[in-house]
Amino acid sequence: MENKIRENIKNNIARYRKMNGYTQKELADILGTKNSTISNWEQGANSPDIEMIFKLCQLFGISVAEMYGCDTVKADHSLTVNGIEREIILAYRKADDLS
Repeated sequence: MENKIRENIKNNIARYRKMNGYTQKELADILGTKNSTISNWEQGANSPDIEMIFKLCQLFGISVAEMYGCDTVKADHSLTVNGIEREIILAYRKADDLS
């Protein structure tokens, strides 16, 4: 399970960085770290600490559950979508605005 979470985190950092139009250097500058650190995260060489996870989530506008790649069903049975599902929904909403 731990390896799956690490894999999700590294993939999600790269995915959301690109979705938000940041280079590794730009993201590093925003977070006050080095671009080699971002590269290491995205390659899975290491992972950000929990404080940095929160900063990334705030910057990308996602939940920690999304960063970890977890689907979340709330008590009211509503579903929080993440990853590719979220991308599809956002793309659909943008396309709908164009019509």
